[in-house]
Amino acid sequence: MINFLFLINKVLGADYGGATNNIGKYTIPNPIGATTFTEIATNVAKYLTIYIAPPIVTIMILVAGFYFLTAGENPERVKTARKIILWTVIGYAIILISWGATSIIQDILGGNPATIETQPVPPAMQNYPESLPS
Repeated sequence: MINFLFLINKVLGADYGGATNNIGKYTIPNPIGATTFTEIATNVAKYLTIYIAPPIVTIMILVAGFYFLTAGENPERVKTARKIILWTVIGYAIILISWGATSIIQDILGGNPATIETQPVPPAMQNYPESLPS
């Protein structure tokens, strides 16, 4: 395997940088883009919340609507439609909470320290209590 990488490196004339050994330089890029566990958890929760869950929630709500529309006088299908909507909302709420929980855990562990951005005080407000008319 190392000989194969060395051959590709020499044939293509590529310099990948990174770790050196006695046969050349090569690196394996980080496919995740995260270096800590908190970053990985945040990325997974964000990906689920933004890209995976909304289409699934939409499909499940449409399925429940189909059940409602085709139920007719069958109370069992109405009950099934209500359960689908209930569990879809509960599942999406859990996913949203997981995104918030990972952010809180990351703040606690120091992965993303909370910062408060302050704006400079305008000159007219610097002597606020004294500047009020009596």
